[in-house]
Amino acid sequence: MLKERAQSIFSLEAGLAGFDSSVIRLALVVTAWNMFQAHPLLGIGLKNFETALPLYAPTGMPLAVEMGPDHVLTVIQGPHSTYLSLLSELGLVGLIAFLCWELSVARRIVKCIRRQTAPRRQVSDRTL
Repeated sequence: MLKERAQSIFSLEAGLAGFDSSVIRLALVVTAWNMFQAHPLLGIGLKNFETALPLYAPTGMPLAVEMGPDHVLTVIQGPHSTYLSLLSELGLVGLIAFLCWELSVARRIVKCIRRQTAPRRQVSDRTL
């Protein structure tokens, strides 16, 4: 089963287990890209992927899939990628803001690490 699942990622054979999941994930990438192309600057709006899905999805793509051992029908809420979600929902402005936030966090971490590893100055009795 695991071997077939791995093969389904790189194959378009409908008989393999996991084929539907792989095709749906590819369709979600296409859908997110379509949303971004239609609204590149500000996107379709935060948390609107599920609402806009029928407008931008490829023909025949399901809007809900069966999940888990009980085959519960679950509505698709996003493209399964943080960056695709940002692009489709918030556009370039949101993606740039997110990347700037990540950069500022990384800079702060580097500063903290440098402070901890820097040699500490000795406090002399005269400065007190």
